[in-house]
Amino acid sequence: QTYLAPRGQLAGHPLGVHARPTHCEMAKSLELQATYAASPDPVRGEPFNISGSLAANKFIYSNGRSVILRDLDDPLKCEVYTEHQYRCTVARFSPNGEWVASGDTQGTVRVWGARGEFALKQEVKAIGGAIHDVAWSFDSQRIVCAGEGRGTLMKAFPWDSSSNLGEFIGHSKKVQSCDFRPKRPLSIVSGAEDQLTSLYSGPPFKLTTQNHDHTNFVNCCRYAPNGDMFVTVGSDRKGFLYDADTGEKVGELAGEDGHTASILGVSWSPDSSRILTASADKTAKVWDVAERKVLITFTFGDELGDMQNGCVWIGDHLLTVSLNGNINFLDQNKPSTPRLVLYGHAKYVTSLAGYGGKLFSSSYDGSVLKWLIGGSGIGKVQGKGPSSVQQLAVCKARSSLFVTGMDDTLREVALPADHFPQDATELKGQPRGTFGVTDAGMSLVATANGVVVSNEGKVASVVQTGFQCQCVAVDSSGKEAWIGDDQGRIHVMSLEGDTLSELAILEKHRASLTCLKFSPDGSMVASADSKKEIVVWDTVSREVKKSRMVYHSARVLDVAWAPDGKHVASASLDSNVIVWPLTSSGRFDAQRAHVGGVHAVEWIDEKTVATAGADCMIRQWSLP
Repeated sequence: QTYLAPRGQLAGHPLGVHARPTHCEMAKSLELQATYAASPDPVRGEPFNISGSLAANKFIYSNGRSVILRDLDDPLKCEVYTEHQYRCTVARFSPNGEWVASGDTQGTVRVWGARGEFALKQEVKAIGGAIHDVAWSFDSQRIVCAGEGRGTLMKAFPWDSSSNLGEFIGHSKKVQSCDFRPKRPLSIVSGAEDQLTSLYSGPPFKLTTQNHDHTNFVNCCRYAPNGDMFVTVGSDRKGFLYDADTGEKVGELAGEDGHTASILGVSWSPDSSRILTASADKTAKVWDVAERKVLITFTFGDELGDMQNGCVWIGDHLLTVSLNGNINFLDQNKPSTPRLVLYGHAKYVTSLAGYGGKLFSSSYDGSVLKWLIGGSGIGKVQGKGPSSVQQLAVCKARSSLFVTGMDDTLREVALPADHFPQDATELKGQPRGTFGVTDAGMSLVATANGVVVSNEGKVASVVQTGFQCQCVAVDSSGKEAWIGDDQGRIHVMSLEGDTLSELAILEKHRASLTCLKFSPDGSMVASADSKKEIVVWDTVSREVKKSRMVYHSARVLDVAWAPDGKHVASASLDSNVIVWPLTSSGRFDAQRAHVGGVHAVEWIDEKTVATAGADCMIRQWSLP
């Protein structure tokens, strides 16, 4: 994994670690083993940019502030560029595969090296609003970008300076797409929501031709690799072919077997003889350019998430992006089934749970994914789940995955977790923080209305505690529960049936508790609070076993125990992960492990820990 380390950061760390103050020098760094890549985050009805380079043998797309570069032959190998300050919307390789131009929602284009440490070449404030597309000239010397905002909607400039290479007039609404002709004489084509396609010749570039053939938004335009024609597709379900020299229309992609909804993406085959299109009608099609007819229709399913928002043709690889974020590698010999589907999270990850050589992850949009250890996504839990997942917990004795949702529900999913159950337990209140599950399958969930005790899919009781419950942990035998409140107190309670009785109150924290976890053997409990402190307790004496674990600089969101009970890992909003040995004073950390904060942590084995966060990524680390 390689990442750019900006000025003032230490080189060599995959995420660019900031120089740490003296009191942090004792920490040893965790070693990054793998990154489970985020998926694209397309928007319904809008084109999504995915592109690639045979020279680099990679494809590239964006999610949030991150740009993800993945190997075409081994897509599990990925690199992540994280230096945009705002949400990145598009990224394109230069034709020689050595550089990347990426744009964001604030109109900034960054040009950076595609290899090594992603060295920044330049940053250009190109337009006043979001960038929606960028393109390179065939010699990798010029860049054009297009988007929205006040004033100019497009700009062309040299790859190593911000000089203006022309005047781009003619569009009155958001420009969705642009492309450079891949041979001389140079020209640029653009398509916009004003239903116009514009052709600019240069440099300096100026408007030479406009076409009004589309009757709805123009979503994408691309030149053929041989430079003789360009194609445009739009929300009017049509595609048009134009002569690259004159801009005159020479053909149309339509017919009875054409698309029945907006065409959102288009890409040429390397020999310029065929075209791949992606549509909101939940299909992708390969067209014969000479005959203007459909050769292959790829189908994906009947769900809303099966709409196709983008596509790219790289060598022998045909890729499309579904609305649900899946990246599909198409098989021209078997159009009904992609040869490979890459899964990932499109929204920030909320929780992790591991069991049986697999890792389960949940995200804010309600998705629960299953992964093989190492980064291979093997599928999503199907069926109707919560609208947003709050926490996951595994009950090994029952081979079940418990899921709490922000729709005030609890679901027990039988492993291997293929489908959500039809029925969900109504919690009668929104769940908070971590929750506990006994070996018998009884669950205790903290809510605004008290602790909800449920069993076999039914609420057994709602315990009114007299304080604001923030998180719960329960020992596997179901005899004792620890409940954290908003005043920093831990209430130790006995659990008999569905009744809780208070045994003790532990006061060590100075702020609201955020999570509680029992050690694997039940002899200890780890607690964390919103003021960045972590404490380990002895469950028999109820005394502090380890404290002064205060090296986070923001709220601690999750803790996890190593299987042997010798280490505790913590995840924090400060973007850092720390592993705390219980038998020594040292610690291990990964700073800036996830841009925007680390939300979840889970151990894979005694030496390996997984983390997830606001960047929609999951990362796997090992102790040195």
